[in-house]
Amino acid sequence: DRRRELTFEAADIFFDELPNIPLYYVIRPMFISSTVQNFNISPTAYSQNYKMEHIWCDPACDPQ
Repeated sequence: DRRRELTFEAADIFFDELPNIPLYYVIRPMFISSTVQNFNISPTAYSQNYKMEHIWCDPACDPQ
């Protein structure tokens, strides 16, 4: 449907071009083992979409 395609295209333009003004933020405490390395959380992340491909476990890490 052509209207649907145009609607999605317009939404993409709005999201890319308009400024993002956060109205609130949620504090989410995270507890991470010190053996887990390179796990970084963006302070502006709105979801839990963490990039896991760069995370690694210290050799002293015990998977049990």
